[in-house]
Formats: sequence, structure tokens, C-alpha cells
Amino acid sequence: MEKCSKGLIVAAVAALSFGLIGCGGGGSSTPGTATGVFTDSKVDGIQYTSGSSSGTTDQNGRFTYQIGSLVTFSIGGITIGSATGAGVISPIDLVDNGTINDTHVLNIVRFLMLLDFDGDASNGITITNDVRMQAKDWAQVDFSSSDIATQLTTIQNDLSSIPGVYLLPESTSAQAHYTSTLRCIDSGAFKGTFSGGDTGYFTAIVDPSTGNIYGLTKSDGLQSADRFSSNAPLSLDQAKTFTSSYGSFGSIFSGSFSLNSVSGSWSNSGVSGTFKGSRLGGALDTKYRFTAAYQGIVDEGHLTFDMDASNNIAGIGYSPILNKEFTVRGRMVNNRLTATSSLGASIMGVLAPETNMLSGTWVNDSDEGTFDSIGCQLN
Repeated sequence: MEKCSKGLIVAAVAALSFGLIGCGGGGSSTPGTATGVFTDSKVDGIQYTSGSSSGTTDQNGRFTYQIGSLVTFSIGGITIGSATGAGVISPIDLVDNGTINDTHVLNIVRFLMLLDFDGDASNGITITNDVRMQAKDWAQVDFSSSDIATQLTTIQNDLSSIPGVYLLPESTSAQAHYTSTLRCIDSGAFKGTFSGGDTGYFTAIVDPSTGNIYGLTKSDGLQSADRFSSNAPLSLDQAKTFTSSYGSFGSIFSGSFSLNSVSGSWSNSGVSGTFKGSRLGGALDTKYRFTAAYQGIVDEGHLTFDMDASNNIAGIGYSPILNKEFTVRGRMVNNRLTATSSLGASIMGVLAPETNMLSGTWVNDSDEGTFDSIGCQLN
């Protein structure tokens, strides 16, 4: 399965504004601490310190941090950077006002990809104990340098003496890899409410291949939903802002994401208000994530579902028409999905591995329809 696909064909949807789909949050482990994930794809073997907590990230990139404190990441004698502890931290968060185009950010990405044991960051980055032992004697790297390759010459020579395939990617390759990682992290489904000059419910999804946002709003007292689509993708920076979106009634939405939530403002012909919502599901340690839109004769909405390494499916969806949240459970066998929802729907679909597109049909006692989704490899 490719890490991300080419595009999103969504049936009957469009968008609102958000920010980091983050992908699920860090859960408390002991009083005063929580668990986060470091990702440039998942990074196994990076060292960290946060207050009295320290260690090495595990195979899922997990680390423990003291709530409210900085987390500093390092490899041997080289400090990668620091950020306030959070459920998800990636190279963008280690640089002041970091963006996907920042040389400092991309040099960190290139360095981590260089240290990957098998030279293939698409399946995760594994930094072995052999590398960490060598790194004890490495001098600090200036990640803001415009000539990072020269600075890494000695390190590359050292790496050639230990087992592994260690390759320094070009900046363009690192940017493409990291963009794919961030888009997958940001992808998923959200639900919430809007208020002000109008009130009601919304649901929205973020496309993992493009960062575009698609959504539905359902005003109180109306039977049908208004569809939205973004006119710009979610920003690849720390702010995770959404420029604006336009509905069939002319509404404009703008806002930003945090790890598990979305909030912002809307306006329409002199009427305005605010909106806020939260992520539907989205486990950080899942193998694949799919983001879907469905439409029936009566109902329509969005859902997100995770697929583990054994191809088991677990998801959550939301219908703004019915104002109901529901779960989905099933399994993928030979690229064919069979699942059921807690609202009684039977779901069948077919995955196209070359594009990561999953499409199919659903039916329950009172309605039937189709769905379209797109997947990405999260871990």
C-alpha cells in the first residue's frame, strides 16, 4: 500500500476549516506525565529528555513527557531540537515558526532519514543502538546551514562502518516524504457545532493526499445539509490554518486545528458566528487510516476508520442529518472490505492498492447508498 494516494473522490461532500488532525492524542501514564509520538514517519530510537523523564522512543515513536515541560530530542552528542510536550511532535515543531519549506526543518528531516537502518523512511525510521553508540562522539550539527551535506561528511563516514543502509536524501525528496507524513497525520474526520446567527451541526474530513477539506453543515430546522469544499489545503506549519471555504449558500469558514480539535469563525451576508469540533477516532498507533464520505437517499456524512497490521477495521462516523455518531467494525480480505455499523448498516467495498482508494456500498433497513474513501499509511 502506498503511503498516500493521488486524490480524493468524495461523494457529496465539502469543507469547513480546521487544523492538525493530529491523529489522536497522548494518554496520561502517571500523574504529571503523558505519552506522545515523535514522527517523521514513526521514529524508533531517538533519545529524549523531559524534566525527570528520559529514554528512547519505541517502535511506534512513543515517548513520555512531563506535562507543561519541554521535550528535547537528541542522537548521541547531537541535539535535534526541543518543543513543548504534546501528543504528536515532528520536526516542524522543533523550529521557531517552522514550515514545510524551512531549511532548518528539512535538514532535520534529512538527518533523521540518513540514520534510518534500511534507508527506506516510508516504512518508518529506525535508529539502531549501533548508530546511537557512534553518535556519542559526534559534534553538534548546525541544522540551519545551507550546506548540511558538508557538515554530515564525518557522520556519513562513521555510518559506513556499521551495519545498515545509510543514505542522505536530497532536500526535495525529504520534503516530499515529510509532506506525505504530515498529510496522513492531519487526515481524518471531525464533527462539531456552529452557533451565532445560525446554529446547527457540521462534519468534515481532511484528504490525506492533498490536505483539502470537505464537509457538511446541517442548520437546525432544515432537513438537508449544505456542502462545502476548501479553496486551499490545510497549511503545513505549526498553525495548521485553513484559508476559507465556500458553501452553496455562500458561507465562508476559516479557522485552525489543534491535535484533536478544530475551531474558527463563519460569515454569510452579514450573519456570522463561530464553530468548534473534535476529532472522530483516529488512533496514533494504527497501520493505515482511511477517510471517507458516504451518501444515501436520506442520510449522508463522514467517517474515518483505522486498519491494523492484521487488516482489522475499526472506525467512527457521524451523520449531521441525524445528529448521530456511529461505529464501524469489519475486516479487509484480499482488498475487499466487509463491515457493519452500529446503526445497522452492512458495508461492502473494494480497495484499489495503486491509488489507496476504497469505494463501495452500504445498506440498512431504511436507506442505502455509496461511499468513497482514501487511505494512507500512518505507521
